[in-house]
Amino acid sequence: MGVNLNLGGVSVGAGRGISSGCGSVFGVFLGLFLVPAAFYMVFYGEKRLVNHGVVFERTALTSPETAATQKGGLAKVKGRPAGQFVEAPRYPKAKVLYWRTNVEEYKEERDSDGEIERDWESVGGEKRWVPFTLGPLKVDPQKANPVGEVTVYKGYKPRGASEFDPERWDRSPQVGDQRMTVEVLPTDKEYLVLGEVTNGAIAGGSSFVVSALDEAGTIAALKLEYKIAYWLIKGGAVVAMWLGLMAIFGPLMALVGWIPLIGERLTGLVALGALAFSVVTVALLTLLFKLFWLIALVGGLAIAVLIVRGITTPRHRPGTAPAS
Repeated sequence: MGVNLNLGGVSVGAGRGISSGCGSVFGVFLGLFLVPAAFYMVFYGEKRLVNHGVVFERTALTSPETAATQKGGLAKVKGRPAGQFVEAPRYPKAKVLYWRTNVEEYKEERDSDGEIERDWESVGGEKRWVPFTLGPLKVDPQKANPVGEVTVYKGYKPRGASEFDPERWDRSPQVGDQRMTVEVLPTDKEYLVLGEVTNGAIAGGSSFVVSALDEAGTIAALKLEYKIAYWLIKGGAVVAMWLGLMAIFGPLMALVGWIPLIGERLTGLVALGALAFSVVTVALLTLLFKLFWLIALVGGLAIAVLIVRGITTPRHRPGTAPAS
């Protein structure tokens, strides 16, 4: 079992090789950055990441007329938008409230073991919102989270071609091929808007959502979005901590790798141990942040009990029998 990593110039692969001291120092500093970053990622996922689905669900629906008179705070309204709508790229059939393009390219990369991996990667895209009104309420959705987009165009461009072709979407990809999608929010339906009201307008807020779905669909979509983000952060924290530990102990692992016969296996075991430690640490940190106040309360009660017992327990001098 070998681990092929190159962090800060420290190569651990086949148990051979150690780079310059400068590279080793850089690797250690990189590790000292990644480990605290992993701690912060867990903290962010538990305390800072907003579950917009829960916020949307708990906010009562009101009319645009009522929301326009609010002095502040979140409002959730529903209505048919009015405004100067625009055409989306490659979709001249109707004007839209919002459009987004995404261009992906089929790329080839080699992993740390030298194996070739091919996959689609996003290489570009644009988006545009149109300000609109719901009755007397103005909405500037530039920072909004769109929900319920409709895909209106799929185009494929083989490597070397000049134009995307909507008829070739399902072809087997070759390295260098590109594909494009266009998603829109149409104007022929009612919208749900959640955001912070200021001076008769919504232009932001801790939760800012413009949805073409009904309430149940919007809540489900936002909660799914939260779950995906939550677990991506957790996975990122594990990877950051693991890579950080490997970078910190990289110089030592490189030296161990020189041991005949068992060097490769030792470095592999250390890598697996670091990964297991990272998973357990992230899990414990998650529990700590979730149950912080319960743990603090139990700890405080335990300390109080120890103090009371210390005060009420009779004392005697060493070497003498306790009073009967």
